[in-house]
Amino acid sequence: MINSFTFNHLKFLLQTKANSIKALRLAANSFRICLVIIAFFGFNNISAQNIALWNFQDIVSPTNVDSDISASDVTISAGSISFQNGTDDGGTRIGNSGSWNQGSFSETGKYLQFSVTPNTGYGINYESISLRLGRTIAGPQQVTVQYSLDNFSTSGVTVIDGGSVTSTSANSLNSFTIPASDLPSGDVEEELTIRIWGHDASGGGNLRFNNFRVNGESILLQVIPVLNTTEIEISNLSYPENSGPSTPQTFVLSGNNLDGSDVTIEVPANFEASFDETGGYDEELMIDSFDGEDTTVYVRLEEGLAAGPYAGTLFVSGGGADTVEVALEGSVVEEFQIPYENSFRTEDDIEVAELQGFIFTDVEYGGTADGGYTRISNSGIIESPQIDFTEFDGLEVFVDLRTFGGNTGQVLSLQASSDDGDNYNTIESWSVPSSYEQFSAVVDLRTALNEEEGRLRFLITDGSNQVRFRDLEIVEFMFPGVPDPEFS
Repeated sequence: MINSFTFNHLKFLLQTKANSIKALRLAANSFRICLVIIAFFGFNNISAQNIALWNFQDIVSPTNVDSDISASDVTISAGSISFQNGTDDGGTRIGNSGSWNQGSFSETGKYLQFSVTPNTGYGINYESISLRLGRTIAGPQQVTVQYSLDNFSTSGVTVIDGGSVTSTSANSLNSFTIPASDLPSGDVEEELTIRIWGHDASGGGNLRFNNFRVNGESILLQVIPVLNTTEIEISNLSYPENSGPSTPQTFVLSGNNLDGSDVTIEVPANFEASFDETGGYDEELMIDSFDGEDTTVYVRLEEGLAAGPYAGTLFVSGGGADTVEVALEGSVVEEFQIPYENSFRTEDDIEVAELQGFIFTDVEYGGTADGGYTRISNSGIIESPQIDFTEFDGLEVFVDLRTFGGNTGQVLSLQASSDDGDNYNTIESWSVPSSYEQFSAVVDLRTALNEEEGRLRFLITDGSNQVRFRDLEIVEFMFPGVPDPEFS
């Protein structure tokens, strides 16, 4: 018979076994849940992802480079990189170089350099950069590390300032870590360049290095379609009355990340555009399935307009991008005719005169001083458009003059031609003063000058310096009661 003690003991053992089995089942289920969680969220949230590694196993090029970035070789600013045996951090070889700065840190000192660049359309979210460095007894005892986003065109950002290099064993180098808080934040699209300066060496010994690691994540950036124009404003689309069109000017249209749809160029009233300088002008242009390739667009003020200013906005739209605008301005200037006035005090005044047919040689806008002026150089000439002298008995010319560059006896002469500028006769010469003064002269056209192809011109005929010229007026002059002189 089984006594009561034996029975109860057996019952206890069976219950204990059942509880153990239940506990094992619970543990197994918990383990499965952990595996599912890890599989779902991944290990990348637990530790930093290495996106580039330089392991110096007899090479300076990177390994394990993320497919969405590019990474440079490690270079050195002076001397060369060599390799030696060393089991640091699990490898069999490490890099080294000698003859480092024996003074304190200087940006002109010797340095190692490498860079990481995201591919187009990607950015890098940096988590850390780690470096393993050591030295020989006479090697650099400190390192300074900087990064730059413009390849050190401007000063870099210091992230390790005089870090101590104490290890002299090739099998166990010092570890340096640059945390995310010291690196550029966000999804960095620019090239990141790292420089490592060794300094405070006691002699010509080596700096040793191994396993440079860049940790982070490459991020696909939001792609935004963009249309670009090289100009946002085009002015001086002008021509003289009863003429036109204006001389065309250009801008270059391009795009990035476009969706391949058509792009339309809408031109404002009174202007026109073309893809060809010599023809095909219209008020609307279309580029089928525009891929963003550089495209030159010609714009001009259309012909046959009345005198006056014109302005409007050209719109470029399509490709999935926001519309871009180019402001257009121009004018139709009145034809040159007598009476004629032009203040010659602004660049616009000179431009209008050129459109009307004036010819300027070694003449330029002088600036806004004293109300503005045009400057005639020592060899400069201002020549009028053609004037039909047969329509007038005489012309009277008024102009304000002043020396420029000091008074060296400058003399400005007014001359007239009856053969379209092939030959000139001097009408009047004025000694130019140091302060503005108005001068005038009468051109008697009852002489041999009485021809259809007449011109007037102004030029310096004495003195070594220049002349300020402004407020030109040409009007008809009458000779009442005076008989015509004999023609020579």
